[in-house]
Amino acid sequence: MNTITNYILEDFLQQDDQLIKEYVEILVHLTPIETNIKLTDLTLREVETIKKTISDENEFINIISMVQGISEEEVLQLEIIEFFPLLKDVQNQLISLVNKEMNHLKPKYSDSRFEILDGSKRLEKFGVYNVVNSLANGDILKFDSILDLKYSVVFVKLYLDKEIQDLQHEINKMKPINN
Repeated sequence: MNTITNYILEDFLQQDDQLIKEYVEILVHLTPIETNIKLTDLTLREVETIKKTISDENEFINIISMVQGISEEEVLQLEIIEFFPLLKDVQNQLISLVNKEMNHLKPKYSDSRFEILDGSKRLEKFGVYNVVNSLANGDILKFDSILDLKYSVVFVKLYLDKEIQDLQHEINKMKPINN
């Protein structure tokens, strides 16, 4: 391939599969372009949707629509040298977000009885609903309102709860102070 045409996405998707494959091998190396809307400013529901669909190329247009605040039709009018760097930024944000979740939301202490029963593994099939159920105190009528909160708000609340839980565990392990 000697030259690259900067197609608009809609036209690019009409090209033959081999050309698309060759272009994608080059386009994935472009420097990311910051999205208009950060993942942390999206709702918990939107972030979870992106987490589930980021590897599905059929969802890329929808994802860029969410993070750019534009319609899917407008996404199809983007040039490929803009579309692919936006997608790369979303992927980078997602990696950062998942790393923050793993580093900041995992409790220091666990209940060995819960782990003996394989509690984490048994509940992981419920995904985000474990968090939603906890924040809603089991009230299913609150699930939608929690899913519609900004991701950053939910993250801070979960981080706060984790720190309180860790502190409470440490306090409970302390010997009483004699006066």
